[in-house]
Amino acid sequence: MQRYCIALFLFFFLFSQNIFAKAIINHEIEAEIFPSLNKIVVVDRMSRFSDLKSSELSKNSYIFSLHENNQLSVLPKSVKIEKQKRNAIDGVSSRVKFDKYKITIPSNVSEIEFKYELIINYSLKQENEEYDRSFSDTPGIISKTGVYLANESLWFPFFGEELVTFNMQLTLPKDWKSVSQGERLKQIIKGNKNIEIWREKNPQDDIYISAAKFIEYEQMVGKVKAMVFLRKKDDALAQKYLDTTAQYLEMYQQFLGPYPYKKFALVENFWESGWGMPSFTLLGSEIIRFPFILHSSYPHELLHNWWGNSVYMDWSQGNWAEGLTTYLADHLVSEQRGKGETYRRSTLQKYTDYTQSG
Repeated sequence: MQRYCIALFLFFFLFSQNIFAKAIINHEIEAEIFPSLNKIVVVDRMSRFSDLKSSELSKNSYIFSLHENNQLSVLPKSVKIEKQKRNAIDGVSSRVKFDKYKITIPSNVSEIEFKYELIINYSLKQENEEYDRSFSDTPGIISKTGVYLANESLWFPFFGEELVTFNMQLTLPKDWKSVSQGERLKQIIKGNKNIEIWREKNPQDDIYISAAKFIEYEQMVGKVKAMVFLRKKDDALAQKYLDTTAQYLEMYQQFLGPYPYKKFALVENFWESGWGMPSFTLLGSEIIRFPFILHSSYPHELLHNWWGNSVYMDWSQGNWAEGLTTYLADHLVSEQRGKGETYRRSTLQKYTDYTQSG
């Protein structure tokens, strides 16, 4: 394994340069979530937008989209905003209803404040996946059961190809907790509200929010915080995931160098899913209780924080991150357990079945 570590570092360096070709916008967000009303109220102060791609009509004009019925207001008043005819957006579900805007920003304006409130409540729908399993999916949901939001939900102004950094203050009901990328700086109980502050300084391609009535567990692994968010108290299950996180963090840091985030969290989702986000994974209740997941899908999602969730890829050129992650997680763990040959044979058989089925 050690003999190709240098090649992996070079690979990481070369591909990581691509992210700086995109505009990087900073968001200072204050948001309150009302689960029983399916509603989120947002103040978003956006800066560092000078590298955005201008619209064809004007150098200082930009096009963005936001979920519909948003009661949008913008400051300062010198910023001009016009609703446009909407059309499809690449990468956004056709189920999402949105408004499209042209915003013209004077050259002396360095920060824009957006205020709006949204109702987001898309039902779960079975989706076909490129992997072995098919899970249910939603472009966004705010409900009494839980919350899931991403740029696909268009819950924050989305210009198209930008990367983002953010500070986000989330206000939730007192017995709720949230998870997002990066580091949770503060958690304050104030009356019947829980206020949490999340920060991510590394450029991201999304801003995720997962929230529910979580039971939280944590332990430090060197400088990284291992975290578990469960929907019901289960100390034994949580400890298994904390210990497994420590095991694979230490192994992969020896191979690949420092872990790129402040935490890694297992988050129990309120539907069956198998997703890896930057610094956390969102797995369904049944999935996390399968014993084999600890040493198959789980290290796979952890490893994605080096490939796919910090070093990004050009999707038009193929999903190389999935191949590399599978090789260094699924295949490597099988190899370490003396089952490498069996894993390779099974993979080849699946490939053969797939290519011949068409």
